[in-house]
Amino acid sequence: PFSTCLFTLFVVLLALSTRESQRQVIFRLNVFAICLVLTMGVLVGFCNGKAILGQSYWVLESVPTAGIAFTVFSPLLCNSMPLTRLFSLYLPSSTHPATLLKIYAFPFCIKCARVAVLMRYLVDI
Repeated sequence: PFSTCLFTLFVVLLALSTRESQRQVIFRLNVFAICLVLTMGVLVGFCNGKAILGQSYWVLESVPTAGIAFTVFSPLLCNSMPLTRLFSLYLPSSTHPATLLKIYAFPFCIKCARVAVLMRYLVDI
């Protein structure tokens, strides 16, 4: 169900965008994020559907591995989208450094915490 909502969002995004907005980096990142999550939804749905039907022996070993990789690493990429939006709104060249520190400190700490948790998980495996 979530993937179908994203597909509709993808179609609306393409339909309502102009040529100028399609040239912006944030538009391309949004399209990339939607495609990434759609791919993850298809992989996870395929693996879960095969397991529910009792036909998991038909699934190649690489398919669940790819699904797990998308599930673990895609949040790191998708969480970069709001940070990129902040960079496009508050340009470092035209914004006071104290203001930049106030704006970017919290998202940067969240990003570092996610990377640290992921590294801790990968090291424990």
